[in-house]
Amino acid sequence: ASRRDLARALGARAALPPDDALVASVRELTDGGAHHVVDTTGRPGMLDRAVAALRPRGALALLGLGGEVTFDMMRLMTKGVRLHGVMEGDSDPARFVPELIALHRRGLFPVDRLVTTFAFEEIGAAVAAMRDGSAVKPVLTFS
Repeated sequence: ASRRDLARALGARAALPPDDALVASVRELTDGGAHHVVDTTGRPGMLDRAVAALRPRGALALLGLGGEVTFDMMRLMTKGVRLHGVMEGDSDPARFVPELIALHRRGLFPVDRLVTTFAFEEIGAAVAAMRDGSAVKPVLTFS
């Protein structure tokens, strides 16, 4: 199953493909633009789309964007967008990890559907699965 199929199975109201209709679809589904966008793709081209999908004074959280990106900051400023850079999360692990465990025990956080394990010797397959989207969170194991 694709990541979008999994998102729908886990309760997402919509799981949109990153095609040319993405921004228009988000704006339609959210009655004019999203209040919040979390971009986990790490793809520089998604930054423009994320800002375009936000409503005025929306918030954008960027995770995993590496390297330099050229972007017209006036687009953020004229829309009043709040930009949050997220590195390694900002939660308190002493509180957050027990919450995740409790959610998992109640069947609300299906780790087994999010994690795909690969033997270390299959690192190439793990990278390929990450890139093609067939693995949400590839994890290498060592025997």
